[in-house]
Amino acid sequence: MRKICIISLLLACVSVNITLAKVWLLPDYQRKQIYSNRINGEVKAPPHNNEGDDFSCSDYAGLLDLSEISDDITCSEYYYGPKTCCSNWICKTSSFPYTAELCHSEGKIPAGSSCTGKDGTAYYQKCECDTNIYPYILSNCEHILSGTSCSDEDGLHYQECITACEKAAREAVCITDCEYGCEETYPDCEDCCIECKTCPKRNCEAEGYVASKQSTYIYDEEDICYLSCEDSTPYYKPIGCAINYYDPDNYWCDTYCS
Repeated sequence: MRKICIISLLLACVSVNITLAKVWLLPDYQRKQIYSNRINGEVKAPPHNNEGDDFSCSDYAGLLDLSEISDDITCSEYYYGPKTCCSNWICKTSSFPYTAELCHSEGKIPAGSSCTGKDGTAYYQKCECDTNIYPYILSNCEHILSGTSCSDEDGLHYQECITACEKAAREAVCITDCEYGCEETYPDCEDCCIECKTCPKRNCEAEGYVASKQSTYIYDEEDICYLSCEDSTPYYKPIGCAINYYDPDNYWCDTYCS
């Protein structure tokens, strides 16, 4: 009886609560998810943590492995988990000064090597003239470069390559109703007159013509001189003397004609 009482007394007086510690092993994706929330954008200098060799920055959207950072990229924010990653980066404007928007505003297209920042914006080394808009340069135009131009490291590009006559027509310089003929034509376009002849004036007497015919001389009936286009008075050119007439003062009749 004594043993039973002692056992009952101990059980009644002593109450022991035992809580067992439980340990769960997280799956790999959950373990990494814990680290993925530990981004500190205020820290600017990485601690060069090389722990967690099984951790890859590329497993997480928006993280960049430090080995991928070139001289043209600047990492501005870091992620500290089992491995240090770059969580925010920008492209150096000294190497990539142009965006597609900036190139297009100048009528050009982006060209050369490119760099994409954390925000997804692509930056480029240079802008080039769009050859779909400006297809002509000096080397592929046999005529005249015309239209709006675009300049890049290859030189000037133009919208058009036109002939001299096309250029003259566009400039509206051709004259079509010259009364006395054309004095000057457009360069390389003989069909386009840019200056008409004015009314011609001549000094017929100084050229050896006379105002009236005399029976003692003969004249060239096809060679007639007019003082101007407004003055229709004819001047005649003596070419010889009449039969049996001699005029020593005039070269055309200084011998007798027979």
